[in-house]
Amino acid sequence: MPSPTRPAANMTIPLTDQAHQLADRFCQAQSDLQKAEQLYFNTLAVWGMHHYLKDHGWATEFGDSWDPVLQTCLNVADLNVSTLGKLECRPVTPTDENALVPAETWEDRIGYVVAQLDEDLERLTLIGFVEQVTVEDLPLTQLRPPHELLPYLQQLAEIRTKQPNWATQAARLSGWFQDQIDTAWQTLDDLTQVRVPAFQYRSAPGPESSGLSINELPLRISRGKILDLQPAASPVALIVEAAPIPAKTEMMIAVKVCPVGEIAYLPETLELIIRDQAGQAVITALACGTGMITAEFSGTPDERFSAEVSIGERQIAEHFII
Repeated sequence: MPSPTRPAANMTIPLTDQAHQLADRFCQAQSDLQKAEQLYFNTLAVWGMHHYLKDHGWATEFGDSWDPVLQTCLNVADLNVSTLGKLECRPVTPTDENALVPAETWEDRIGYVVAQLDEDLERLTLIGFVEQVTVEDLPLTQLRPPHELLPYLQQLAEIRTKQPNWATQAARLSGWFQDQIDTAWQTLDDLTQVRVPAFQYRSAPGPESSGLSINELPLRISRGKILDLQPAASPVALIVEAAPIPAKTEMMIAVKVCPVGEIAYLPETLELIIRDQAGQAVITALACGTGMITAEFSGTPDERFSAEVSIGERQIAEHFII
């Protein structure tokens, strides 16, 4: 991961003879003139962004846009950036008001860079980017400034470095049903002095909740762990329940936080956050002085998530694979 650097003042990349020779070679396999021009421009955009990022310390690899077979059937201009993922590099001309972003590129991208080719095709100028796209004609007025691209990539890289080593740190919930359970996760009977109130709780449904409750499912397994939140607060119990949904490949998950010992209520500001594999918060629940908080959601096999319990600056995260 490159060290933080000031964005370059010059966002223009010279297009050398090598870039044009490469674009010419790719176009020779195309019989359709419109397709050949599209491929020519895509190649220059990807080549230019490759050198721009390389000059600023980012390792890149050419993606599907360099595949002769995929060039014929797809309109993609992707560039693999280090360990971050694919960056789509869409070319425009000086007269364009919108950038064409085909629907086939709307997934599996860390961002969309728009670069302008000058009339002589001698220079490529980075004019902006966006993180996500949902329209094919992207107005250039909606782009973030070009000088924010490098800090954006740096931020993504920092998020990735904080992600867990899923192979060694995550509990696999499907294995719990085959009695493949780490001893750190105890049965509720073994979790002594844990209060699990029957009715007193605050529930946070998942973003795609169907209304189905884990309590309605016939096969359910529960395990828990004591989390030491000191000195911010007294210890609490993190309880995770999992249940297969009949006739589906999905699994229902409930994550609960309960008081320990004689304490009847959780601290007012204690928060439970469910994060996806990328570290983004998808469910949040604040205790507000209740006796238990619950986040309930469904997931598919091999999907990954983290349960983070925090209060003040004290945070403890547990990681799971469904």
